[in-house]
Order: sequence, then C-alpha cells, then structure tokens
Amino acid sequence: MNTCKTIFVAAAMALSFSLCTKVNADPIFEDDFSSGSVGLTFRIYESLIDDGWQKQMGYGSVVESAWTIADGKLKNASSVAAAGYPDSTAAEAPTFSLISNPASPSSSNFDPFFSSTDNFLQYSFEYSVGANDSLYAHLWGVTGVSDDDGQNIGNTEGPANGSTASDAGDSDELTAYSLLTGDTAGRGTTAQSISGQLTGSGVFSTTIDIGSLGIAGVADVGDFTYFVLHFAKDEDGSVGTTAIDNLSVVSSAIPEPSSLGLLAMAFGLLLAARKRLKK
Repeated sequence: MNTCKTIFVAAAMALSFSLCTKVNADPIFEDDFSSGSVGLTFRIYESLIDDGWQKQMGYGSVVESAWTIADGKLKNASSVAAAGYPDSTAAEAPTFSLISNPASPSSSNFDPFFSSTDNFLQYSFEYSVGANDSLYAHLWGVTGVSDDDGQNIGNTEGPANGSTASDAGDSDELTAYSLLTGDTAGRGTTAQSISGQLTGSGVFSTTIDIGSLGIAGVADVGDFTYFVLHFAKDEDGSVGTTAIDNLSVVSSAIPEPSSLGLLAMAFGLLLAARKRLKK
C-alpha cells in the first residue's frame, strides 16, 4: 500500500508540474489575421515597432509586394517569379512585423506579470503553400532600445527567392540576430530561415533554446527587446495562393516537448498505481 501511495504522490507531482508549466507559458505575440492590413515600407525602421505587418512598397522598377491580410489569413497570390533587386516581384518581396517583447524590462511594452527569465521560445503557425512554391519563415531577436530616430535594422528592397531583409541596416542602437543560428551576418538568407523550406500545407512548430544560440549577453527570452517575424516565398510561377494563419510566439521555462513528457509520465505513474491497487 505504501508503494501505491508513493506512486500516486510522484504522479501527482509530475502532473502538477506539467500543468503549472503550461499555465506559466507567456504569449509574446499571437495573430489569427481576423483583422488588420499590411503597410508599405522598404526598410525595417525603428518607427515601425508594434505597427503591424509591413511589406515592400512599389516605386520605379521595384514592384509592390502582394502580401495582404484577407479572409482571416496572411496571403500572397502572386505567381510572378523573381530574380532579385531590382526585379523582386510581388510574389517574392517579403512581409514582416517588428514587435516589442512584453517579457523584456527594456521594452516599452513590458508586462511585469511576464517572466523575463524564460529560457525557451515556442514559435508556430499554420501554412498552405501554392503549388510548386516554397515558403520560408524568418525570426530575429533584437537587442538594444530604440530611440525612434528613423534608422533601420534591415532592407526589404531587394531580397527574393525566399530570403528576407538584408543586413544593410544603419541603426546605432539595435542589433538583430537570427534565432536559428544566433548570427547577425546573413540573417535574412534562406540558410538562416527558422522554418527552412516549407511546401504543401501543415503546421510548423519549433522550440528555440535562447541560451544555446551563443549570443553575448543573451541567456533568456527577456534579453531581447524586440522580435522581427518575416515570411517570404520562392515562387515557381504556377498559379496558387500561399497563406499563413494562427501564428503564435510563446515563452516558457521548459520546452513544450518536456512538458508533454511530464504529462505522459504522470499518467503512466497513475496507471501503474491503478494496476497495483487491483492486485
């Protein structure tokens, strides 16, 4: 009987810890694209922090990006393939959103109820990619504090074929890092896309261990003041629409797979105890 009691206590502790971890996850950013529009720009300006989704504007030989918010999704239906600046087309010019981090004490959007010492960032979204096309999601973490002086951390004017904003920013205050590699150089290339090449349809989900990126002075989610979320297509030329929905960025103390593992362990222990009681 004492053995059963011990198993029940262990199961309850595992279940409680798992559920508490789930409750303590902090939503950094969520978007179901049920409203809003996509603004026009050609740089990731500091002035665009928390100003919604943005896309490449058209001028001269540079064509306006086709990303839009419609029918409850972030969509791009253009089918004209591109070769790069200045011929980036509506299909391949990227879209992005520069958001402040409510878990950062340095952010103007800081929420004291958020944990600034969470180690993990969980990033997910639903996607559907046009026939023969590819979708690339990019995610940057940004340190420093904006002084809203008109400077920028990237140029969206030329990227194509799934790449996003180049490194050609001029901000003195902000530094952007790829959250795939922790690098600043090449952070907008497809090689540093957080998702890699996505085709067909499904749900993309990944958990990022912030401390493992090796960024000086960055150990926790709260050490980033801002995040930049980007999407870009590599267009084949076939007719079809690429769409994104139910985007979520969440910080947590332990990665989601560990939480699920604890939950599985808890139920396993409860089942073992139940079997012992039947004997």
